[in-house]
Amino acid sequence: MTRYFLDGTHPGTKEYLKKVFSTYRSFGVRSYMLDFLSTIPGARRYDESMLPLQAARNILQTIRETVGKDTHLQTAVSSSATFIGCINSARVVRDYGESRPLYPLPNWQNAVYCHNDHHFSNTHSFIQNAAAAWFTNYKIYVNDLNELTIDKPVALNQAQTNVTMVGLYADSPISCGDSLELMDPERLRMLKMLLPRTKGIPRPVDLFENGIAHIVRKEIKTSYETYTLAAVFNTIPEPGRGTVYQNDISFEKLGLDPDKKYRVYEFWNNEYAGTYRTSFPCIVEPGGCKLYRISEAKDHPWLIGTDMHIEQGNAEIESLVYDAKKMTLKCVAVRPAGERGRLFFLMPRNMMLKSNGKFHFSMKEVVDMQTVLNYPVVFEHEKEEITLEFEMLPNDLVSRPGWLSFYDEAGFRKFIEENPYPEKTRVIE
Repeated sequence: MTRYFLDGTHPGTKEYLKKVFSTYRSFGVRSYMLDFLSTIPGARRYDESMLPLQAARNILQTIRETVGKDTHLQTAVSSSATFIGCINSARVVRDYGESRPLYPLPNWQNAVYCHNDHHFSNTHSFIQNAAAAWFTNYKIYVNDLNELTIDKPVALNQAQTNVTMVGLYADSPISCGDSLELMDPERLRMLKMLLPRTKGIPRPVDLFENGIAHIVRKEIKTSYETYTLAAVFNTIPEPGRGTVYQNDISFEKLGLDPDKKYRVYEFWNNEYAGTYRTSFPCIVEPGGCKLYRISEAKDHPWLIGTDMHIEQGNAEIESLVYDAKKMTLKCVAVRPAGERGRLFFLMPRNMMLKSNGKFHFSMKEVVDMQTVLNYPVVFEHEKEEITLEFEMLPNDLVSRPGWLSFYDEAGFRKFIEENPYPEKTRVIE
């Protein structure tokens, strides 16, 4: 590899940079990743009165003036507040997710990617660095999470972690390290969960508690509701080592009212986890990740999650309205024509869904007797209008007689009174 070193204090450097970057501009190049690696040991600056950071800024300032305001400049390493005004974004993590060319170049010789190293696939440093730098985003530069690589044989839990992070850090540009035309269909579907890009980044919740960030949160405001996304990570500092992360996630620490009731839905496991007040329990296996959608509990059918986008409603649900008089829930879903996905609604146990001519799957959660509706959507057009019609159950049965120790509403209420649920914060009414 050819390496060259430029002295930002030397007059010739500015002329050289102008020549190089004006040529690239004439080619139509409008985006660069600028990587500052090192200087020659013992080297002296042409103008010793200038600090090294001033020399570096001189280089970036010259590049910015040459490439124009319509060009995106990202720094790879050595990002500094000294570069304010010169760059658009800065990588706030290591060379995470990057691949390398095959032999005869060095690196990994007969492979383009690696796993279980301390640099290119180190999810622990990836999450910690991104979480610790959250306050710099759009204050100094746009925080960039570098490259996304998720195709097989990247482990599923690592792919889920990568998609969760890049999805919630919506301000970060996406650079994909996978070959899209050869990508495994399921992993390609995961990549689509990041599109379209939304806005904002999450904030760490427990960064200063144990010196490790396990939880990040992001508040989502839509035209139909405000809800919270909470991602919980259990990264392993060293390959093959780690313990189960088990904790109660406090609503107050997530910025929510601890006295209110919230529906909790876990994205990757497609699971309605229950309705809670104050906090909810969370268990994450070593190397794993969970993404919770937390929305205020309602006494009528309502959306609790989707499987189409990582933000579960912010990008793919244009509108959602419940009409209490007509007992109808109207939804407008948006995805490219030809795509498909599923919407998940929670329905009170005293209601049922009228037949609307389309197949749907419903599942009762026996702990609280709420019903989860799985509604498949095939996008024949970019917008699909969905209307769900409901009616009250003609009786007070909650279960088939003989299957459980209760079968009607009165029996269920008596059962939960005599047998309190072990998790005290779970709401069962």
